[in-house]
Amino acid sequence: MSKLFPPASALQAIIKEIPTPFHLYDEAAMRANAQAFYRAFAWVPGGFKNFFAVKALPNPYILDLVRQVGMGGDCSSLAELRLCEAAGIRGENIIFTSNDTPAKEFQKADEMGALINLDDLSHIEFLETALGGRLPEFVCFRYNPGPLKAGNAIIGKPEEAKYGFTREQLFEGYRMLRDKGVVEYVEAARMLKARCPGARFALLGFLDVENVSAISRAQMDAWVAEGVIEYWGETHDVRPMIARADCVVLPSYREGMPRTLLEAAAMARPLVASDVPGCREVVSDGVNGFLCEVKSASALAQAMAQVVTLSPAARQVLGNAGRSRVEQAFALDQVVDCYLQAIRVVVKHINKS
Repeated sequence: MSKLFPPASALQAIIKEIPTPFHLYDEAAMRANAQAFYRAFAWVPGGFKNFFAVKALPNPYILDLVRQVGMGGDCSSLAELRLCEAAGIRGENIIFTSNDTPAKEFQKADEMGALINLDDLSHIEFLETALGGRLPEFVCFRYNPGPLKAGNAIIGKPEEAKYGFTREQLFEGYRMLRDKGVVEYVEAARMLKARCPGARFALLGFLDVENVSAISRAQMDAWVAEGVIEYWGETHDVRPMIARADCVVLPSYREGMPRTLLEAAAMARPLVASDVPGCREVVSDGVNGFLCEVKSASALAQAMAQVVTLSPAARQVLGNAGRSRVEQAFALDQVVDCYLQAIRVVVKHINKS
């Protein structure tokens, strides 16, 4: 800076009134810098959000300023969550990341609607237990590239980081979350079997013994022996299996853009899915299928019953609507155009800098 903030004379006057040490902050400069920071990242497709590290400056006045300039709070403890709450920073304007986390801190973050960012693969099960057997609708994973990416003076040395998911663990963690919902499907099928004895329910997919959340072969065999489920095995070509089905069900806890639903809709099959991001982008409730409450076997059974009790002609109407939706919103050329447009924005920004 070319001059002191505040002027030296003002500092001398302050020292006479307030014991040292003390901290002074230039609010006008902080606001201006925040605006400049957001302008620098205005090119990011889909928008940009910065989360201020509360532990770096746990000052309620500063946190209120952070909120006013549109930033969120990055918290790692119960005390930091409560500071954000007092400053009016709530919901997805908070991201909570912690290493050795007591259950009550995860519970508080969930109560506030914060984004929960997990640091370790084992945290998935711990979080689910802490929340009474459920998981938040949205979960983040902290990435640790390790030796895959060299560090620098700004980000440090990733290869020395103690926490975070490796590349392999990111995919494993996603599979653990994705595979949730199978048990609810079986329970829903059990409910419907009692009401509609002629209805048939099948599962398709790999029984991956290396995935800690996957259904074991013994469990699958037990369901088949009970007569509630048919197991259609494993396949790399789902088209013949979709063709055999009158409806395709995806009761997962969360999704990206679910290829399972897109493939089924493309083959004009009615859909039943959890009302979560990703699924609701494909399924229009009552138009090409039905959405149901996530993690609820009874709600799933009710949605499936709506399809089971339809006439073949009515099911075809739903299926045709799904086919039209895929053609209009998810055709390959449209998806490629979206990617190309995003790439052009990034390249344009790089060329300017």
